Amino acid sequence: MPKIATLDQLKDFANKVREAGGGNPLDALMPAVPSDIDQCLIAKNLNFNCKVNTDGPHEDWIMVLEDKTIRDNIAKALKLKVYDIPCDDEEDELFREYAVILPVAIGRVAAEFDEVFAAISGQGSHAWVDKSDRKALNRLKRFWPYLEASVKEAYTNASFVNARGELVL
Repeated sequence: MPKIATLDQLKDFANKVREAGGGNPLDALMPAVPSDIDQCLIAKNLNFNCKVNTDGPHEDWIMVLEDKTIRDNIAKALKLKVYDIPCDDEEDELFREYAVILPVAIGRVAAEFDEVFAAISGQGSHAWVDKSDRKALNRLKRFWPYLEASVKEAYTNASFVNARGELVL
């Protein structure tokens, strides 16, 4: 299984993406909503109203943006591959989207964030919900700091956080 990015590597990557796209750097990871392509741990921290999912041609994790220039600047600065997402109506430029293929270690964070939340909350049918599975428990322990950092940041910056993890300021 490919290596997962550490918290520091994730924050460094997010800050490089933000800098390349003209955004502000992060001091800490922003709060996130698991299984939400617009508000997941990676999408929230990369910025630019991006979406993060695995709809790439090779099932890679991708960052999807509506601004080609920002996408190209990010890709060039971080030496990442890109592709244009075809839209249903080639004449309709308003809904065109552009993808950056994320490094595997960053994509693994996105996948683990969703799966750990599902395992903890009992949602979905994930292979590592079985508490007797030592490998699954070790994955959960390894990923716990990511969840903890996101939750801590949420409660530090919000007067209320709803059940989906969304901030209510």
